[in-house]
Amino acid sequence: MKTRGIENFIRNTSLALFFIFLGLDVSAQKPALKFYDTDGMEVDSASSDYYEIITYSPKYELVSYTTKTGKIREKRVTTEPEGFLHSVMYYENGNKMCEGDINKNFGGGSVKSFYRDGFEKAELFYYSARASKLSIRVINYRDSLGNFLIENGSGMCNRCDLHVFSDRTYFETGKIVNGLKFGEWTGVNQTNDVTYSETYNEGILVNGTQNYKGQNYTYTELETQAMPPNGMQEIMSFIGEKMKYPKFARKNGIEGNVYIQFVIDRDGSIINPKVIKGIHPECDNEALNAVKSLPKWIPSYQRGRPVKQRFTIPIQFKLG
Repeated sequence: MKTRGIENFIRNTSLALFFIFLGLDVSAQKPALKFYDTDGMEVDSASSDYYEIITYSPKYELVSYTTKTGKIREKRVTTEPEGFLHSVMYYENGNKMCEGDINKNFGGGSVKSFYRDGFEKAELFYYSARASKLSIRVINYRDSLGNFLIENGSGMCNRCDLHVFSDRTYFETGKIVNGLKFGEWTGVNQTNDVTYSETYNEGILVNGTQNYKGQNYTYTELETQAMPPNGMQEIMSFIGEKMKYPKFARKNGIEGNVYIQFVIDRDGSIINPKVIKGIHPECDNEALNAVKSLPKWIPSYQRGRPVKQRFTIPIQFKLG
């Protein structure tokens, strides 16, 4: 359920940008240091897998490092108002793993991936084939010896790693026509506990079946985001009805956004809610309690299987 990388950035754009950037004055922020476990959940420094240093300025800059070695693992810069995300990820030896520019407004852009020894692996283009659904156009793909498997958008993938900015590696086999997946495709993850077979028509998924640890899941979408049953607006209205402006904060003119982070569990439950940026203890607690009282959501699905998904939302306190 990790959330770093370009693919996750695009995947969460429709909701995450609405929440995270709403009313956020980045010019007033100082660099932040945060620690995360292997699932991308924020933890203390002692138990962290990696840590991030985030700088808020005219550019949103993030650099993350592996906790045990201190080696760089990712750089990310988002510019406003152009809205471009430039992201680079690295192998443990310091060589680039992948690099690309994505426009967060239309979810498209070019990326390149590399083998551990520094030789180029893939040249890809991410785009929205339909209604915010992320697709990949394969321009070129080379094997580890430098031979083309896909050249100028045509060829046959044999255990290709196409989701280069994902935290989990999947090796896929199938035909590429005009840069797009066509016909029958199969895939397996790095640990061999996930296998799947899918059918594509000009890059669009028709259907698929995933086997995860012996259980089968069928699907017609690769991934769906967690969502309240009746839409996000109802949730914001629910939070507004639950909250009361704390007397001390009202009396002293305390206003601002409280940022609450939480996880939608596989059954849709709200778990691990916490304040990640507050304005006053009373306001922070009021916002946190409102989020804790939220009803269940429809969970996120990946290849037909329910998975956890993390959200961050701002809750505004404003005096009339």
